[in-house]
Amino acid sequence: MERIYLFEGVTPVPPDPMTGSSVKLRNGHIWIDASLAQEVLGNTSQVYAVFYPNIKAILLAPDSDQTFRAADEVIMLFVKVKNSRGDRAISIQEFMADHDMDETDRDLVYMTAPGLSMMHISI
Repeated sequence: MERIYLFEGVTPVPPDPMTGSSVKLRNGHIWIDASLAQEVLGNTSQVYAVFYPNIKAILLAPDSDQTFRAADEVIMLFVKVKNSRGDRAISIQEFMADHDMDETDRDLVYMTAPGLSMMHISI
């Protein structure tokens, strides 16, 4: 059974026309800006992830979030530091292989909630 977390009162963060988004899809990887990744994921090297095809969204939570792990059928993905700034990348190629997804590199809309170590990414 799918459990979809409600991000009540949270406004999606669309890409900025001048700078783009802090979350991008690049070569089958979700790239997250260093400051956003630190805020939401901390220093974790693995995340739990679930893809909801009905809303075309991926939810990510640090591997320390046992509630998220218990509530959904999740997979564990590795988080890689990609540059000296600390930007992070997470491969979602497993989801792409199992579901019909647009694989075009692009800026992504995302949501986070203050105090919640979880990220909702519209894919």
